[in-house]
Amino acid sequence: MKFILQITRKISFSAFILGVCLFSVQTAFSQRTWDGGASTTAWTDAANWSGDVVPTTSDDVTIIEGADVRVTTGTVLCQKLIINGSAGSGQGKVTVSSGAIFNVTNSGGTNTSASLVLNGGII
Repeated sequence: MKFILQITRKISFSAFILGVCLFSVQTAFSQRTWDGGASTTAWTDAANWSGDVVPTTSDDVTIIEGADVRVTTGTVLCQKLIINGSAGSGQGKVTVSSGAIFNVTNSGGTNTSASLVLNGGII
């Protein structure tokens, strides 16, 4: 019985360490996708993003086809910005109001070769 408890503890500890490592990798370089879950079009409304988390400097961001995203005040940040659009679903669009700042950092996320990718989208 003692042997089984020792093995169980080792497996539990190993699973815990693996979970911490996987969480660290995901938080270091995350992907956030606009899902429009809020009743607003505000970039800063967490409900509009996958995982209900507003993007940060370590996030690669994808704006989906037909989305209308607005940055009205303050500064918003992301690692990389991808805006998609098509004739069928409409253009993904990001509008930055006067006085607001949009900063794409490209500080070493999942793809450092491009900071901005437009696949038929509008800025």
